[in-house]
Amino acid sequence: MTLTNPSHNWEEEEVENPVGSTAWIFNSLTNELTVHRTVETADGGKAPWNVLWKDIKSAVLVDGVTTIHERAFERCIGLTLVVIPDSVVTVGNTAFGKCSFTSIKIPRSVTSFGGNPFAECENLNIIDVSENQNLILVSGVLMDKEMIKIIYCNPSKSGDYSIPNTVTAIYAGAFAGCDRLRSITIPSSVVSIGSRAFHHCKQLSSIEVPNSVKEIGEGAFALCYELESITIPGSVETLGANLFTECSKLSEIVVFGEGENLKEVDGVMFSGDMARLIWCSRRKSGSYEIPHTVKTIDEDAFYNCKKLTSITIQTPSQK
Repeated sequence: MTLTNPSHNWEEEEVENPVGSTAWIFNSLTNELTVHRTVETADGGKAPWNVLWKDIKSAVLVDGVTTIHERAFERCIGLTLVVIPDSVVTVGNTAFGKCSFTSIKIPRSVTSFGGNPFAECENLNIIDVSENQNLILVSGVLMDKEMIKIIYCNPSKSGDYSIPNTVTAIYAGAFAGCDRLRSITIPSSVVSIGSRAFHHCKQLSSIEVPNSVKEIGEGAFALCYELESITIPGSVETLGANLFTECSKLSEIVVFGEGENLKEVDGVMFSGDMARLIWCSRRKSGSYEIPHTVKTIDEDAFYNCKKLTSITIQTPSQK
């Protein structure tokens, strides 16, 4: 039997090879990955076996593994079977993003998620939480037992969905890839919306963010192609970058309430102090002069502003 990792091929008697072989082994005959202990990765980095993303068909985590890190098996498109032991406590954001398995069992030991571990797993139909007293699955939506945190929504969910009014946090990527949902109602109990929370919800046409929300993560509404309008409270304290990337139909953002952290001025959204230019309406036409107070312009701020003929960025001498 030949065991492989990205850097070496070695025979069975060589498993003491220090290049990761004691932590994980890939069997190229059965296409099975066995993980013997928690493998640390750089912040946001991929696991060392990710170079085998096309080859891994099954993954067995041995008892003793406590953490499945962020992006650990992301884009392992051939992965159809995963065995998670009753020692795993934490599962990271997008740990199994875009994998192909149809079912998975979350053992009773799991208590913590860094975000949606199953983002855009289009084939996933069954999440077994029968032995986990910390979690509840309601109509395809995975939440903690108290229904305070939304972790995952099945991409096949369609029509209209109202988030329970017990929920305070929508996790990163929770609704990512839910491209059949036409509308989502966010209750006034919600305080935080994680990064990429509604990423690629391509049928959503409008969203109302209640004034209870204090934090909206990076790319929260990116790739919502049909999104035409959004209402956001001016009291939001933290607003991530690239919120509306490729939202090609977005023409109106209404900033409401008494908060002073956001402003909308003639179809352009700014931070409260006008130092950050966040978004410009695609309806804006002709020439536009960026206010002299602006210090940073978000990456996709002028995306799809096809009617603008010129943009003036003032130099320090003009301020």
